[in-house]
Amino acid sequence: MLARRLVTEADRRIAITRRPSVPSRLQRAGLRLIVRPVLTTAPFEERWIRALRRVTAGGSRLAGSRRKARRADGVPVPGLWVDGPAEAPGLLVLHGGGYVAGSPDTHAGMAVTLARLSAAVAYVPDYRLAPEHRYPAALDDAAAAFRHLADHVGGAGRVAIVGDSAGGGLGLALLHRLRGTGEQPAGLALISPWVDLTRLSESGRPGSVLDPLMPPAVAADCRDAYAGDTPADHPDISPARRPLDAAAPPVAIVCGGDDFVVDDVRAFVEASTGRGASIDLRVWPGMVHCFPVVAGTPEGASALAVLADHVRAATGRRFDGPVHGG
Repeated sequence: MLARRLVTEADRRIAITRRPSVPSRLQRAGLRLIVRPVLTTAPFEERWIRALRRVTAGGSRLAGSRRKARRADGVPVPGLWVDGPAEAPGLLVLHGGGYVAGSPDTHAGMAVTLARLSAAVAYVPDYRLAPEHRYPAALDDAAAAFRHLADHVGGAGRVAIVGDSAGGGLGLALLHRLRGTGEQPAGLALISPWVDLTRLSESGRPGSVLDPLMPPAVAADCRDAYAGDTPADHPDISPARRPLDAAAPPVAIVCGGDDFVVDDVRAFVEASTGRGASIDLRVWPGMVHCFPVVAGTPEGASALAVLADHVRAATGRRFDGPVHGG
């Protein structure tokens, strides 16, 4: 079975430190040669941000990312919906993009793959973005989307929260809000979650040099656009300031070894597991920020399979047969 094979392959790759695959090296070179120069030279202003959103969403649609997803109808937050089997659990997929970019279109392919591998339905809300909508607009939208999905699949305990980068941080903030109202999701599956937005300009941090995707200056601009007047050390902005505990649902995290967030993620995991939280952290040597989001690398496919395995376990969903990747 495809998912099981990929999980086994993922475990093998984690155990053995080796050079990343050729597709992964090409992905990294493209990010360094094309994406990073654009991010570092373009002015961080609303006109540029809107153009970035149009280009990334349009490129994703041209690449066919929405072929197996549909527009969500009758939902509190616009977005995309991925159908699943009868009585399937739900995945709330919170896209990354530094709280200023990204969309359901850019993450439709990942959502389809995770939904199919975990035998679930997926809802990818188009939550409001900064700087037009600062904190807590994104969190309010995520909470509304979660509750709609929970009603659809039979309760909060049948929904797993998925998020990458800013979406991962948003997922952790959402978890805290839900727990405050007595709602508990089945689990969280996170990719390179942005957990600490307070230390972005420190020199000598490995990720700031090795990761081509998010230069520290751009990360700081995104933080300021989202947080506004809210201090960066507020736990909803920087979830690392609020470690999880034994009462939290199980969490799986995948991260790149050269990821700009990897040190902060490790510190968050250590603090949380010290308080009894159940967190499975997998770090892929030589990989960069959010490497599973972009399709086409074996490491990314393996990482998504690990997360899907976690979702199935958390939601109590059996793996009943062959699954074809999305």
